[in-house]
Amino acid sequence: MSLYDHLKLTAAFAGAIQQYLQENSITDYEEALLKREKNFVKKKVFLLVAFDISGVNDFIYTITSEGAYKQLRSRAFYVSIINEWLSDTLLDRCNLTRANLLFSSMGKTYFLLANTCENKEVISNLEKAFNEFLAKTYSLKLQVHFGMSEVSANDLQNNNMQDKYSGMFENIEQQIKNKKLSKGSGKILRMLNSEVPLDGRECSVCHSISNLERDTSKCYFCMKLEKFSNAIQQEENFVVNGQDGGLPLGFDKYLHALSNDGILTSNDITYTKNKFNIGSQPKTYLWIPDYSDLEKNEFNLYVERNWTDRGIKRLGALICGIDDLKWAMLAGFSEQNGGMFMSLSRSSTLMRRLNMFLQVYLNSFAKEMKLKGTFIHSNGGEIFILGAWDSLLDFAMEINKKFAEWTGKKMSVSMGLGIFSKKIPINVISEKTKLLYQVAKNNDGDSICLFDQNICYNLEDFTENVYGEKFSEVKEFFDNTNEKGSSFIYTLIDLLRNSTNKLSFARLVYCLAKVEERITDKTAFKKFSDKIVEWFNDPMEAMNLELALMIYVYKNRRENSRGK
Repeated sequence: MSLYDHLKLTAAFAGAIQQYLQENSITDYEEALLKREKNFVKKKVFLLVAFDISGVNDFIYTITSEGAYKQLRSRAFYVSIINEWLSDTLLDRCNLTRANLLFSSMGKTYFLLANTCENKEVISNLEKAFNEFLAKTYSLKLQVHFGMSEVSANDLQNNNMQDKYSGMFENIEQQIKNKKLSKGSGKILRMLNSEVPLDGRECSVCHSISNLERDTSKCYFCMKLEKFSNAIQQEENFVVNGQDGGLPLGFDKYLHALSNDGILTSNDITYTKNKFNIGSQPKTYLWIPDYSDLEKNEFNLYVERNWTDRGIKRLGALICGIDDLKWAMLAGFSEQNGGMFMSLSRSSTLMRRLNMFLQVYLNSFAKEMKLKGTFIHSNGGEIFILGAWDSLLDFAMEINKKFAEWTGKKMSVSMGLGIFSKKIPINVISEKTKLLYQVAKNNDGDSICLFDQNICYNLEDFTENVYGEKFSEVKEFFDNTNEKGSSFIYTLIDLLRNSTNKLSFARLVYCLAKVEERITDKTAFKKFSDKIVEWFNDPMEAMNLELALMIYVYKNRRENSRGK
């Protein structure tokens, strides 16, 4: 554990303990905390609290209008700001600091608060008021749900029992699940049922019937977001205050972009994105994976591929997520010395380090590789990226390598990589890529599912056997031979798909013999053909070779070639 994490949690515990003592009119700290320590550590002094913002994926990706892609990153950033703003509001109303914000995991943000009646009332009122704001602004697309567990110092210390430690978090998770089953309070439902579409219209971007702007085809929020999109993606500093004109955050507060000079002197709540600023006023430093090689959100450029005359013209979508994140948080240390290292402090450190990988280092990896892609959204240990499909495939291999180094191979990632035509709506792209990702997760994790649900590999097998050995052999041969036509490759693919047929091997030998007649470099061809024959006779190797050939074709196909 780092000294930073140790001191941060010490401050969190101290602030919570002080509030508990004050509410219970305990003024003799020495008597309560030192002389009667064994009794105090058994008391339910603390509240372990979490909130979850549901509906995030629908809010970000269920947009189908012309130019909808341009709002993706702005919507994702807005959700991140809502999460931070709600966290700050909760801590401010509980008179605590960001030291009491523990970590974010699995889409939930966790806090350590004092177990006081005042804090419980704050949580209840905040949840109710914020959901009313979300319902009024976005119908029921976004909702926030809180859960809490009363815990003692003994519950949080080292040498904890796994079921007892996990139970605290599972209790919170169950509360949140139960609240999700209910679509809001009676007041919210009555308000939504009373809404009448303006002249029978709905927003052309998000399909909302609420807050439609007259003389436009959009709602209030989509209009605001459209005007604010450039600032969201280009500016680094933001402020929250009561001046209308920015993006609504609830409680009559709005988000505005701010200059570097302005943020140094602002007395309002300020956020700085991916940059440390020197100044006397307190700020919240946000680390958001926001890399993009595009000046504007013209994602069709990834399809047009104007940087090369090769490769299929498709948009790539990649979802990468950390495997077993819940297990890592709840039981990651349980197998070491009988669970003596299980504690809130280690869980907090682990989550912070994992978040650092996704939120900080992925930006730098993408810059180093000059990734032709754009980070859209990161949440709950997952990241969604759009870009050139072949560049995303290379980046996926780099993420796997870097994450193995980061965790000492104690943890792994899973990935789903899809390719789509430019006419496919973003919500369909999102859903299909999620399906590929889920197939990889269900393959015991540490896997990649690409292009199709039936193409799923363990990442090590794919890296070494397909994208390593097979693809390298295919690329070396076809890049350095006079056999430039694609008919040979397609014939090989057809034969490999039927490699179990007894006649297929004879057809393969005949095909290789005919190709050899027109090959100039006989030595190179013999080496390649010997490998083909060897792999052909092994069903698994044949399948690996088929995928390697497909990837090579996808990377090198020209605009007017077969299979357009």
